[in-house]
Amino acid sequence: SRSHLYYMRGKVQDFELKAEVMISEAGNSGIYFHADFHKEGWFSDGHEVQINNTHKDPVKTGSLWAVVKLYTSPVRDKEWFRIHIRVKGQNIVVRLNEQIVVDYTEPKCGCSEDIRRLGSGYIVLQQHDPGGTVRFRNILLKE
Repeated sequence: SRSHLYYMRGKVQDFELKAEVMISEAGNSGIYFHADFHKEGWFSDGHEVQINNTHKDPVKTGSLWAVVKLYTSPVRDKEWFRIHIRVKGQNIVVRLNEQIVVDYTEPKCGCSEDIRRLGSGYIVLQQHDPGGTVRFRNILLKE
């Protein structure tokens, strides 16, 4: 079922996270960052890098959920791939297998309140749907 695994050593602000990831066919997952702790429910804070190659959701792997949408996945189900997320100041860079797929700089705000914002918070590994499987290995975090 849907679940979240938190890195609870402390909240992070600027960081680099590298990991190897494999997801099942029609799986849906993600890596959240700058999120608060939530016992249940959906997150409305922080950012999520989407992990979804063939799930019915059209927003695919590498997307910065609700901010930068990729509609084709550069990686495949049931195969390990490398993800590298770097957050520095107001900039987020997402790489898949060493290729930059997102380079987003958050605008200085006068933004509406529903836009996710950078700040600080926990890193969270997500499993989205029942029946799907996601695996993470060789997780490295540098603050």
